[in-house]
Amino acid sequence: MLEKNQNLRSLHIGECEKLSHLPDELHTLRLLEELTLENCPSLEFIPITTQSQGMPCLRKLKIENCEKLSSWPSGLEYCTSLQELDIENCQNLRYLPVDGLQTLISLEELTLFDCPNIEFIPITTQSQSMPCLRKLKIQNCEKLSSWPNGLEYCTSLQELRIENCQNLRHLPVDALQNHVSLEELYIEDCTNLEAIPSLDNLTSLRELSIWGCDGLTSLPSGLQSCTSLKKLTIGKFHNLISLADVDVSRLQSLFYLQILDCRKLKYLPTGLRSLTSLERMIIGKFWEELDSFPAFELPSQIRELDITGWPKLKSLPQEIQHSTTCLEKLIIYSFDSMEALPEWLGNLSSLIRLNISDCKNLMYLPTIEVMQRLTKLETLRISRCPRLAESSAKEGVPEWHKISHIPNIRGN
Repeated sequence: MLEKNQNLRSLHIGECEKLSHLPDELHTLRLLEELTLENCPSLEFIPITTQSQGMPCLRKLKIENCEKLSSWPSGLEYCTSLQELDIENCQNLRYLPVDGLQTLISLEELTLFDCPNIEFIPITTQSQSMPCLRKLKIQNCEKLSSWPNGLEYCTSLQELRIENCQNLRHLPVDALQNHVSLEELYIEDCTNLEAIPSLDNLTSLRELSIWGCDGLTSLPSGLQSCTSLKKLTIGKFHNLISLADVDVSRLQSLFYLQILDCRKLKYLPTGLRSLTSLERMIIGKFWEELDSFPAFELPSQIRELDITGWPKLKSLPQEIQHSTTCLEKLIIYSFDSMEALPEWLGNLSSLIRLNISDCKNLMYLPTIEVMQRLTKLETLRISRCPRLAESSAKEGVPEWHKISHIPNIRGN
């Protein structure tokens, strides 16, 4: 049948539960540009091409939910026009080409997602690299035990995601040194990773996320060199105690900062006040033995602040009261021991939205005079604060008169 469709440019084979083999004539589709194979749980073998006759026009290949597939598509190395390769949820896939993928000289995007039995990823060698590779995503490959071999030679890389690779422990010291074009770096949920190499040369980096890496006790060195950084996410570090040795003052392009869920953290970075571009900050859920929030500097131009507490905290951090001219959105979450909001809340004259959530002992808002000074406040949301909700839910109850002038009041 395939020999009668020589002009076919796109082929999608899916939802074929009993399909175990593809036809050997697949390689005769010499004009094929896109091939998708998905939800074929019995598929064991994919004959893409042969050395003598291949698919010279194939640009995009996606293989998804083919549970029995255990080997790399045969002849794929001869598809030198391939630009996108996406392999997802192939539970039995164990082996990639021993010689690496360097023959895929046009490859720009490579995704390996939910392939838990892959242990080793040979990308390339020094003698022959992948000059076009821009995006590499490796996610949910639980047995992966080493950094992709030869990745340091892919100097055009712009986006790198390594996520939920539980067996990954060590990275080469120079793993990131050649990636001067890298713009996005995500290393997340690699719980046994012990260290991340220096970021010294990542001057083009715009987004950095290090999340859920319990084996780390410190951030990688060289963060101050990432002067193009706009978004920084740090979180779920259960062995990180201090960030006091991290000076972020050179990150003048930083727009978004998140430091969240670090259960032993006692000290925050220095230099925050000097970040003139920082407008949104998410911070909190630190060491539960602290009875006050760690001291930190809040930039005067901050517009959105989400702050999360823990059971022993009885008050909001004092630093917030100095954000009088720009702060438009304030989210207060999980300050369990706080019974009243501070009177200095009235100094936040630019506040438009105030969310208060999961503060189970909170009973009192500031005085009516203070609340009426918040002339720009349009939305107040009170969620899962049972004691405050009872007293402010309707007219005639003690706290209602303090907020009845606010146009939009929400709660549950």
